[in-house]
Amino acid sequence: MEDQLKIISRNREFMLLVLNLAESVNQLVLSIDGTSKRCSEPVVDAVLAILDTADKYGDEALQNSLGQLKHKLKVGIAELRTCCEKKLQLLFVRHQAVPQGIELLACLEEFELATLAEAHDVAIQSMKELEFLYGGQDSHVRSGIIAVFKDVLPFLKKAQQRVTSLPQRCMFEGFVDAAAVQKFYLHFLADVSVLLTDYPSSRHVKTLWDFAIRQTCIWLSKLRDLACSVSSCDFLDRWMGVFVNNMEEALYHLAHKSGDDYSAAVTDVTSHGLTLGQLLPEDDRKKLMYAYAQIVQCKTDLENAEGDKEWAEQERQKLKAALENFEEFVNIALVKVIVQDYMTPISSFARLLDAAKQDLLKKECSNSTPDLSLAYKSETAAFCASVDNTYCIAHLAAGCTTDVRSVSKLWDHLRLMEWLDPELVATVMSLVSGRDKGLLDVLKMIQYAWNFHVHGLFKSLLRLTEPTAFFVCLDASLKSSITSLADSSIDDRTSAGVVSEICIRTSSVLELTKVVFEGNTVPEKVMIALRNLMIARQSLKKAAPPNRLKGAKVVRGCVKVVHEEIDRHLDVVSETPSHFPSRLLTGLTTLAASRNPTTTVEISLDLEITALLEALEPAGMEQTRMLCSVKPSTTKDSSLEASGVAEKECAVSKLLEQHAEMRTVSVSRVKTWLDTSAEPASRDTLSRSLWRSERSLCAGTENFRSWLQNNSTIYTLTHEAQLLAKAVIDAQEELCSPDSLGHLAGIGHKLAEEVASVCTRLVGVKSRGRLVADVERSRGEIEFIARQMRLFSDLAKDGTVTNKGIAPLAENLLLLVSEVLKTLPMLCAQCHDGTEVNSLAKIALLRCDEKSSPGTAGNASSTSA
Repeated sequence: MEDQLKIISRNREFMLLVLNLAESVNQLVLSIDGTSKRCSEPVVDAVLAILDTADKYGDEALQNSLGQLKHKLKVGIAELRTCCEKKLQLLFVRHQAVPQGIELLACLEEFELATLAEAHDVAIQSMKELEFLYGGQDSHVRSGIIAVFKDVLPFLKKAQQRVTSLPQRCMFEGFVDAAAVQKFYLHFLADVSVLLTDYPSSRHVKTLWDFAIRQTCIWLSKLRDLACSVSSCDFLDRWMGVFVNNMEEALYHLAHKSGDDYSAAVTDVTSHGLTLGQLLPEDDRKKLMYAYAQIVQCKTDLENAEGDKEWAEQERQKLKAALENFEEFVNIALVKVIVQDYMTPISSFARLLDAAKQDLLKKECSNSTPDLSLAYKSETAAFCASVDNTYCIAHLAAGCTTDVRSVSKLWDHLRLMEWLDPELVATVMSLVSGRDKGLLDVLKMIQYAWNFHVHGLFKSLLRLTEPTAFFVCLDASLKSSITSLADSSIDDRTSAGVVSEICIRTSSVLELTKVVFEGNTVPEKVMIALRNLMIARQSLKKAAPPNRLKGAKVVRGCVKVVHEEIDRHLDVVSETPSHFPSRLLTGLTTLAASRNPTTTVEISLDLEITALLEALEPAGMEQTRMLCSVKPSTTKDSSLEASGVAEKECAVSKLLEQHAEMRTVSVSRVKTWLDTSAEPASRDTLSRSLWRSERSLCAGTENFRSWLQNNSTIYTLTHEAQLLAKAVIDAQEELCSPDSLGHLAGIGHKLAEEVASVCTRLVGVKSRGRLVADVERSRGEIEFIARQMRLFSDLAKDGTVTNKGIAPLAENLLLLVSEVLKTLPMLCAQCHDGTEVNSLAKIALLRCDEKSSPGTAGNASSTSA
């Protein structure tokens, strides 16, 4: 029966039916003879609900195969209603109602999966037939595209309908992320089909056509896997959170005085940081080397102090402080590098393409094959260097976080960039030396895809960084650029390059705003500040050389205003104790939960593909040549100008419509500015809250004015749930202990009840509708998982339930517990005594062990890795 339950557990609707049946059976078993007839009615209702669900499926073959099961259940219901003897009732329930009801639902689930797989196979087969359209006539290509998209549409609808019923919301979020890329490549394929008819003999168009077909098929298969709950993020473990985990291991061994066990972890930590040092300017590199030298010295001193316990303890504390200081510097430097490198693969390729076009013009004018110009060679080297730097930054950033969803998206875009960048260079080289007439249009399409993935990669990086840390580093970068513009010896060309860099980096502000306010309405004052910034950027781009310095100062001021408005309107609490997981527990590779599972999916694919089909229909034949203007909404955000600048002014007005993809997360505010001249050991620089990952779940609360002082019950329950769930996930034994599973289910029920009680007692809670909805959603999910675990704990008594089968439930519970730990403090703090928290908390991101005043310590932020 466990195997059938595993199948059913992929479908939330079916699992609820099973849980209702199991709970009604428990009521019947516990009832006394005088009330047995009344207690049999819930069992009847639960079985009827299963039969009603089966009747909704119109497939004749399915109904015929289920006929015998349905008949047995109906006969049993009739007997149950007429039988008054409890033993006979239990006999029917145990031997017919429960096993046959579960078997019926398992058959329905297998039918759904088979139907989805069949629709996927039809879509893939039709997609592969597009390869034969190369060299066809215009009408032939258009009709072929329309026919294929009509075959793809049923699969997309089935997949979207399916994914909304998955109990693991992480699968939903993975589906949304994959759907965004799939939507892009469906439109991309339609655009390439225009080139297919314009250049029927171009080998470069044929290569691009095959690439578009292959990518569309790959992402269709990803959607199928996610809709069937078979996707895995295990491949991320090789490089996600490497820096975090090594730092955790080193500090753990130091704290437990476990001899030389810390040595390897310390080496891995420093090697990660020294790799980052290759990307830093000279001054920052020297500071990094100084921090590294401190670690080496402390490590040597600790080895020399082995015989003296008191001395060894002092050296151990020094090494711990040196490691934390090194980690702090690495996090700050990494944010600075992201700011400096923002969108450079796009702008550098635009310059490379311009240089190639200039060489092409020279070739056409001279009617010969001249040598490649120095400008072209220089831009090629610059493009390759910018791409290498971006790849390195992505890997380093992934090592500094355990946010699986962002790292997964980062990985997808990074992998596709690695596929595209050699094609870009090779195609540009062909542009200089070849005579393919369609080559320039092919380059534009490849650049179109390149821009999309670069934009997606940097958006993933923005999700990983603290917004305030990014703003601080961006301001430092703008200040440096303004200093360069103020140099009287600078020429016009260099000045124009500095202005271009300013425009590219400030384009990140709009994207960061989308990330911060996703799932929420962007406040009007933030919108006004963004519009002013866009106007200032446009004025700076058009400014004459004498006016560029003044324009750059105006842009910097506008960025500061946007930062202030975002801080003022964020409805989150900056006070986050270190034992609250800001996103995920360290090392737990579970995707984050979605805010609104239904609406996002409905918007993401069906409407887009339907609109594309309407544009491709024969009735719209006169619009066929305008297919290149039919771009997906995600691409409008990602396509950049030739200079590499991302958004246009119209993008600001669309911000309200494009931020429903992911939840808003806690943001720690920074009081101190980034002091690049400070010593590495300074305690006034940004601390470890730059990256969204946590350690020290059980840290003390003496330094925090937190909600836990009055809610110790919730903290105790959540901590116990974390320990038990982690034990299930990490268990070496094959069979699951029914006692531990039952205990975990009981904790889940108690936690859900306590959270509901806290929400009921809160004064003024109605003013915080979004946070209340988030807490209620998490509470409902915890209750649902607890019910599932209770069902499996009953089965585990027979020794048939494995830890591997329960692990997904435990992982989902861990995720929800972390959500409760994060969201409830916000709600409690903002609704305390019936008043909202309107004043901004000034937070200095200091270490927990810092000797500071009680007021400063009370406002200390989390120490994340």
